[in-house]
Amino acid sequence: MSLSRLKRQIVSAIGNIQIWPTPPFLSFSSTSYKLSGRLMRVYSDTVETGDVILRRYDRYLTSRLVPGYYSHVGIAVSKTKVIHAIGGKGVIEEDLLQFLRTDHACLLRPVATSEEIHKAIKFAISKLGTPYDLRFSTESDEALYCTELILKAYERSLPSNNCKHTTPPDELFYAPYFTPIICPTDPRSPTRHGL
Repeated sequence: MSLSRLKRQIVSAIGNIQIWPTPPFLSFSSTSYKLSGRLMRVYSDTVETGDVILRRYDRYLTSRLVPGYYSHVGIAVSKTKVIHAIGGKGVIEEDLLQFLRTDHACLLRPVATSEEIHKAIKFAISKLGTPYDLRFSTESDEALYCTELILKAYERSLPSNNCKHTTPPDELFYAPYFTPIICPTDPRSPTRHGL
């Protein structure tokens, strides 16, 4: 087995470990999520092509390892599809509702023209099948981590993005080129209301 394959398998396994305050303390891939069906419908009705969706799981180990409130991000390439880079799989396309099977999510709208959004979507689609970036390096497009995919997609159209360092998903929440639209469980969000 190659070292690269072993790294992919370790990252994939870590991404499925959940931490609990009571025995057995660790579990592997639960199917219980806090985001309700009603909220999923609100997201589904509100999402627009080019929107960015941050998500987090309360109990997954990756939520503890990735700095910030959110531990993952994807880009809506249509009203029903999200493209994201995930450990062990690389850049994939997933159904919006499957992507929203999570504990917390935040919908961000890009501050961009329709042409800039179209370019970002085109970039994301062109990267389908790209390996996951285990080095978290932004030096090339040969491998991508989740936030890098989003930053590089919009880097082509938003000059304020320098994309020079490893960026956790949470930093997109504060980026001037995204506006929070729906973030019902995020205590920092101006859109936190009784959804």
